[in-house]
Amino acid sequence: MKNRYMPQWLIIVILSIATLLITCTKEPKIENPPVANFSATPLNGAAPLKVSFTDKSQNSPESWRWDFGDGITSTDQHPVHVYAAPGDYTVTLAASNACGTDKETKVDYVHLKNLPVANFSATPLNGAAPLEVSFTDESQNSPESWRWNFGDGTTSTDQHPVHVYAAPGDYTVILAVSNAFGTDMEVKGDYVHVESLPVADFSATPLNGNAPLEVSFTDESQNSPESWSWDFGDGFTSTEQHPVHVYIAPGDYTVILAASNAFGTDMEVKVDYVHVENLPVADFFATPLNGDAPLEVNFTDESQNSPESWNWDFGDGTTSTDQHPVHLYAAPGDYTVILSVSNAFGTDMETKVNYIHVENPACPFTVTDVDGNSYRTVLIGDHCWMQENLRVTHYPNGDAIPYITDNGAWAALEDNNMADAYCYYGDNPNTEYGALYSYAAAIADNWTRDNADGQGICPDGWHLPTDAEWKVLEGNVDTKYPVGGLVWDDEGWRGYDAGAHLKSTTGWNNGGNGDNSSGFTALASGYRGYGSGGSFFAGENGYWWLAEEVSDRRARYRRLFHENRTVYRYHYQMSSGFSVRCVRDQGLDNFQLR
Repeated sequence: MKNRYMPQWLIIVILSIATLLITCTKEPKIENPPVANFSATPLNGAAPLKVSFTDKSQNSPESWRWDFGDGITSTDQHPVHVYAAPGDYTVTLAASNACGTDKETKVDYVHLKNLPVANFSATPLNGAAPLEVSFTDESQNSPESWRWNFGDGTTSTDQHPVHVYAAPGDYTVILAVSNAFGTDMEVKGDYVHVESLPVADFSATPLNGNAPLEVSFTDESQNSPESWSWDFGDGFTSTEQHPVHVYIAPGDYTVILAASNAFGTDMEVKVDYVHVENLPVADFFATPLNGDAPLEVNFTDESQNSPESWNWDFGDGTTSTDQHPVHLYAAPGDYTVILSVSNAFGTDMETKVNYIHVENPACPFTVTDVDGNSYRTVLIGDHCWMQENLRVTHYPNGDAIPYITDNGAWAALEDNNMADAYCYYGDNPNTEYGALYSYAAAIADNWTRDNADGQGICPDGWHLPTDAEWKVLEGNVDTKYPVGGLVWDDEGWRGYDAGAHLKSTTGWNNGGNGDNSSGFTALASGYRGYGSGGSFFAGENGYWWLAEEVSDRRARYRRLFHENRTVYRYHYQMSSGFSVRCVRDQGLDNFQLR
């Protein structure tokens, strides 16, 4: 018996036909080839024309191919197409599914028109009334009708009209042109200028003020004047178009402008137009400007232009109407003084901010060291403290303090009262931290003369604070433990929140700033190391020497830390470089505590 087999190519053909039959008859899938159809809107318009096409083919097409007739195609189901040029466009849609393809062609389906483009020229564009003007149509795309509006209430349908303007003015001309496809319009604003006699007018600024008064005049005349003649009312004249004139004496001045052109002259008169007044100009001085409370101050009026009344505000809630008052300031402070003076022409005011400085005898506003550096001060309780770290480079007698920048040289300092030295953090003399001092320099025991007990390198009348004075400072600012509390005798971190009130509001790392409610303004100035001579911990810690030795090598100090709200009390090697704050010797009752 012969072997019978079917060729492989025939098997592939049979399977393909079977697959197609299954695809086209499977429910509820596609059963029939699509029937292509579509619509579009708009079908007519001027270029560029944006047309939206909508597929309306039947039998569930799965793909689409559009030919818009201008060389552009799309495979979107509902495309939007922009026709750029005028013409009639045939559109074809081929819709396909698994069972086949159908095509719909709509001949000359989209119509783009060629609207006219209006334009024109005219000559002449300027002249005196009556002015005859010839208009020339320059429109494009073959307009078939014209409608002119000459801007003076008259019109024309001629293509190239001639029009006579009877009255002066600036005329806007409009041309509307039409053809079978539509209409276009060209508008030329103020195109024709018909001139006549000038119409004089002007303005000036300022119109009021004190003598001497400089006034700028601006010609605002119409109809193109070519020459100008000004009379300022004070005997002076000008032929400039926009003159500037200075009135010397007070008074009301009538100003006249005569403006001319080739057609004639017009005149504008403004009576009592410029008012030159003699307002007072407030000014004063006082003496003394500084002193301890209570401070008696003599004020002297130096106002100009004959003021007739005076109103003083001394800045402390009291006033006076005397011309030259004497006032007593009872309390310390900086006082802003205001003087208002008036006459028949008006009022003027002079303000001098923080003009009078009244000091507390126990705490002057500033203190100056032997180098001439000035330091702000603050009264905390009964103690007058410097608000800034010391930066002096000489002892109070004028001798220079040794300046060391080399780390090794600083590290070689001995821990005793003879190793005098100062430096700056990171060797930067411009730092806001002030200077850093060895303990020997801070207490200034190496002077060539005897110094006041405990003064150290502080200015005369001030001294290096004691441990007891720092305890009082801490108790004055802490909200939980007052002055005299036993907690202040402890070593290490003590108190509740004194550190937060002593620290400055900026410069402490990681949110460690204080609120500085005390006004002490402690800075995170770091220190110079006794072992390595390097600079450490600026932004994190501040260290201050006290006038107390706890051994022959160590002295008492205070420390503030960016992550702590309290104050650290301990002792450290004398060759370390710490900051110095000074406190005033004399003060209020109970001030002397050392």
